[in-house]
Amino acid sequence: MKVVIYFLIGIFSMSVFGVQNLSMQCTYWFKASNGSQTEMIKLINISQQECYENAFSDYKTNIGNNFLELIIEYVNSDGSVTRSTFKGNISNIYTSEFGDFTVEKIGRNFLFRPGVNCKYRSPFLIRVPENLVIGPNNKNRILVIPNNTGKTIDDPEETLQLTLNTLNQNLFQYSDFNNIIILQPVFPREKSYWEIYTHALDRDTFLTEIPRFKRLDLQLLAMIDDAKKWLAGGEIINQINTYDKFLMMGFSASAMFTNRFSTLHPEYIRAAIFGSPGGWPIIPHETYNAEKLRYPIGIDDLKDIAGIKFNRHEYAKVPMFYYLGDQDINDSIPFRDGYEPEDEELIFKLFGDTPVKRWDISNELLRTGEGNLLSRLYPGVGHTITKEINEDISDFIIKYRDGIE
Repeated sequence: MKVVIYFLIGIFSMSVFGVQNLSMQCTYWFKASNGSQTEMIKLINISQQECYENAFSDYKTNIGNNFLELIIEYVNSDGSVTRSTFKGNISNIYTSEFGDFTVEKIGRNFLFRPGVNCKYRSPFLIRVPENLVIGPNNKNRILVIPNNTGKTIDDPEETLQLTLNTLNQNLFQYSDFNNIIILQPVFPREKSYWEIYTHALDRDTFLTEIPRFKRLDLQLLAMIDDAKKWLAGGEIINQINTYDKFLMMGFSASAMFTNRFSTLHPEYIRAAIFGSPGGWPIIPHETYNAEKLRYPIGIDDLKDIAGIKFNRHEYAKVPMFYYLGDQDINDSIPFRDGYEPEDEELIFKLFGDTPVKRWDISNELLRTGEGNLLSRLYPGVGHTITKEINEDISDFIIKYRDGIE
């Protein structure tokens, strides 16, 4: 097995831009702490992996000369440009033979950064629990938790750091205590495009032509595919085989993403957990009281916006845990990053003007298969996850973590 190891740590940022027709080109240079910098080094007709190998090799040579920052710009054949900035001292970054990405080990976590040939435009994280049972005859489950920064951020490095902090400070418990692998995308949610509510997989993510926001459902599936191949390949860590289907969970905006993704792609989901999904969960119905329910209220126009025919048979097989606090007033429906005015008007007319008023009817409309929905309304609870809720989540994870697909 060929694994190329580099030594570096610090700050990474990426942006994709440019539309001109250029040859594959690599440019990199170094900056010192006093602001001085070296001349730019340019290489043409070179792959991105070779570009990074050359730049990292020169960086290791120059780091002792007080050049503590490396900037790389790579121009792909279609003119798209990836700009990466690295600062700091020493850690491990690996180029993988299982795909066009690099992997950095950060404690129990691994950070995957995409190359220009990846089908996704954002990094993602996986966390492998210390006591995971591994071996050629053993399979493990992946738990996907969509990221939710809770605010708009234009700086991709800040988004990455906030996502990593959330994983380390809060979400780690679902992995470490339940012995399951977590995968978390680092999708952007930018101030400059505030109306595209990426972390909720809103309608705009299907209609936009901006590559880093477009079809995040398909980008996530590509991340999961790369992660599975990498885990099974035994790079850096021992070989880990995974089940085909994965668990998925989220709270608030990430619950909206989970609920909507599970409706779009139920054939990939072993079980789904969504708590307080923005005031309304997408329901598996085209109409209600003769009113058409477009995405993300219902599924009337899935074919039009996503090219997907709703798979009712697979959907009915997905166990779901849907929960809400009876004091939860967090409602994304009146806000224009989440819903359009016509959606707000229709939801209020058909289902009620608060999340709790919509609770009973949403439960009724979500139930499509015998015993596929577990729902709980927690008394005295607002927009938060309590100890009791965490225990119920863990029980649900363990129930569907192992065994048949």
